[in-house]
Amino acid sequence: MGESFLISLREGVEISLIVAILLAYLNRVGRRNAFGAVWAGVAGAAVVCVALAVAFLQVVGGFEGRAEMATEAIVSLAAAGMLTFMIFWMRRHARELKGKLQGGLERAAEHSLFAITVFAAVAVLREGIETALLLIGAERATGDTSNEFLVGGLAGLAVAAVIGWTIYHGSRRVDLRRFFTATAVLLIFFAAGMVGKAAHELRELAGASGAWADPVWQVTNPLFSTSWLSQFLGGMFGWSPEPELVRVAAYVLYLVPVVIVYFGDRVAGAFARNRAAADGPAAA
Repeated sequence: MGESFLISLREGVEISLIVAILLAYLNRVGRRNAFGAVWAGVAGAAVVCVALAVAFLQVVGGFEGRAEMATEAIVSLAAAGMLTFMIFWMRRHARELKGKLQGGLERAAEHSLFAITVFAAVAVLREGIETALLLIGAERATGDTSNEFLVGGLAGLAVAAVIGWTIYHGSRRVDLRRFFTATAVLLIFFAAGMVGKAAHELRELAGASGAWADPVWQVTNPLFSTSWLSQFLGGMFGWSPEPELVRVAAYVLYLVPVVIVYFGDRVAGAFARNRAAADGPAAA
């Protein structure tokens, strides 16, 4: 449930941010009469996303045996790739988002309310489809029940809606930069767990044995092997009390480079600023 909450919270805040920007712009230019068109577009995008998710689940839910293992591996890798892309895309383009949305909405508003509806639907649709696919991938990778995933997803969207409401009303108590950084770190570890899960499924599919199938460690403490905490850590971060070597190797090979790339320039920038501050008085 924790993983579906995290994904829907992160993606939900991005959707809420888009909607808040659109509504705030319309309010600023005196077009509150177009609010309904925006909400119609959001509702239409939600219907499309739910329909696609249901259709996809109907297809993959019927697989068994080797087909099921292959599907879980492919879905886990695809979801991890989407998560990684989403994290870096938001980090790079967050500052440009407001200007692009307002520019597109201004052009749509010059035509008709229907154009505003279509623009809002398209703006939300990408995030909505991304959310649906990520939740499906997480559900296949973690093995949580549908009810648990549904509760976690709805809770995440509810919190995201509250955050979106505060953004629209101009609250400065929501530090979006810190929010996206914190959730990015959690999602990177979550994606690493999905990559490890995919490696596990591919090993079983190939029937590989030997050193790659040997457990790297074996934890027998009930707290970290059979308790709710173990299940939570497994769902959120890919924890396993008996992970085989291929799973740990895949986890590390994904996690280390992604963390280095994500934080590398920030660390280098902070180091450069500290060095410049230290050299400043000496140069003076």
